[in-house]
Amino acid sequence: LFAIDAAGLEVTRRVWLRGPSESEQGPAKQASPPVVLARHSKRAKTRTLVTPPPPRWTFASLPDQRVRVRVKGAPAGLHDVRIERGTTRSLPEDVAFATWDGAAWCAVLNVSGTPDPEGFWIKGSRADSTAWWHRGSVALWPTGTPLPVRVEDWASAQIEGDRVYESGVVMVRTAPLSGLPRGATGVRAALELSPASPPLRRPVGVMLSLPADRTRDRMGVYRRDGDAGSWEWTDAEWDSTSRSFRATSTRLGQFAMLRDTTSPLVRVITPAARPRRGD
Repeated sequence: LFAIDAAGLEVTRRVWLRGPSESEQGPAKQASPPVVLARHSKRAKTRTLVTPPPPRWTFASLPDQRVRVRVKGAPAGLHDVRIERGTTRSLPEDVAFATWDGAAWCAVLNVSGTPDPEGFWIKGSRADSTAWWHRGSVALWPTGTPLPVRVEDWASAQIEGDRVYESGVVMVRTAPLSGLPRGATGVRAALELSPASPPLRRPVGVMLSLPADRTRDRMGVYRRDGDAGSWEWTDAEWDSTSRSFRATSTRLGQFAMLRDTTSPLVRVITPAARPRRGD
């Protein structure tokens, strides 16, 4: 690591990173007991089981096409948990035993051999020794190459070598629209390119096609980091030939076409009876 300040002074530090030892792997089993969610009704004196939300998958890019996979929301009391590639290559590096970090299951996998539409699986055993599994439905695409990232026939992105600091892998999926701004309606789902955290060297291009039965009136492309973020305008350009919007962004994340259905709001401010000094 090196840095140069405005005066031209330079400092350099060398940092070595190593993998965890056996004693640093973390617990292989959740400490918390299984939890049953229930909702009680005072009138009928009944108890209705509440279905918990599905597990949430998040990713972090690492060098040499490695990725840290973290799964939050799995059933409590699991043990012998592993995270696997969905592909059928049957290679040893496609499976990694996960450790419990206090809030989620975490593992690091080698994700070479992309594009790969099969995503990941998390598998484990419950306290009663029955099997449990859940699929992370994402497609794996390489970054830093001329190969375009595609989702079905309506979304694509271009993450070429001069756009990133180092080549890697991006996880791609269609995400349900949520948290829309007031007065906005969505078109299709959102294109999610994750993780959103690694910086890009230069902006990347994202293309979203407009359905044949929609007009581009009041339509635009918005972006946010993830489900908990807020949507931001991207100033995308309209391509009438391909009937698509083309946006550029310096960060990955979720991209969606939204239509603004709210009229502009104008508020009249009554000035003071006497102007203040300096106005």
